[in-house]
Amino acid sequence: MASMTSSSFPSGDVRSLDQGATVAVDGVVFSSPKVISGASEVFGPLRILGEGYRLSCLYRCQDALDTYLRLPHRHYNTSWVLSQVGKAHFELVDYLEADRAFSLARRVSAYSLEGIDIYSTVLYHLKEDLKLSYLAQELISTDCLAPQSWCALGNCYSLQKDHETALKIFQRAVQLNSRFAYAHTLCGHEYVALEDFENGIKSYQNALRIDSRHYNACVYALMAKIYKWHNMHEKVMLHFGIALDLKPSATDVATIKAAIVKLHVPDKLEDNA
Repeated sequence: MASMTSSSFPSGDVRSLDQGATVAVDGVVFSSPKVISGASEVFGPLRILGEGYRLSCLYRCQDALDTYLRLPHRHYNTSWVLSQVGKAHFELVDYLEADRAFSLARRVSAYSLEGIDIYSTVLYHLKEDLKLSYLAQELISTDCLAPQSWCALGNCYSLQKDHETALKIFQRAVQLNSRFAYAHTLCGHEYVALEDFENGIKSYQNALRIDSRHYNACVYALMAKIYKWHNMHEKVMLHFGIALDLKPSATDVATIKAAIVKLHVPDKLEDNA
């Protein structure tokens, strides 16, 4: 069917559309109010989805949540939207609401992998070892070649403080998809837990090379602390600055500012404070 663009009709026909007249295209008669209404019904939710996703990418998570709530019920209760809602709550450190959103997403589409790696981290923070173990087993049995499945399994071992095994599993996720940024991040966390800070930084940097918008304020603050241990003060200030630019929570802002103030305090004095 021919598209109804302004270049498809003489200027007189375009004006008649604005005035509510009908027009025939390939023998099909359209009424402009119906066309406008149909287009609004289609593009309205898409515009809201795009705006919500844009805000999420900017880590304006509460704004993103408010935007998604403007969606019609049938669009909001889809696996993709619920996963985005879960991610936003995760970034806001509201793990209970994140768990709720991801659980609803799993009910809607049990085999979707969208956000499932983040969901496993939510369960990790909630210390829901049984739910996390069940999720990992289910994912591995469903798709053992998906990096998200191995991220969930690695989080199981990390929760049990078996960081060496967790690291090997996250490295397996990287092998399956070297462009999967979150697997590199999780490797970084395990390296840090094992006090291998050099490889931890390398893993974080690999994730950033893949996706420059991948990290939230907390991870940048963690990188800054690692650089502080190496007395790399310029990089410390750079990463603390990026963390503040990402507009973290008030608590995180206070923590970051306190760390900046202590930047030139010797570690031994800081430990005794």
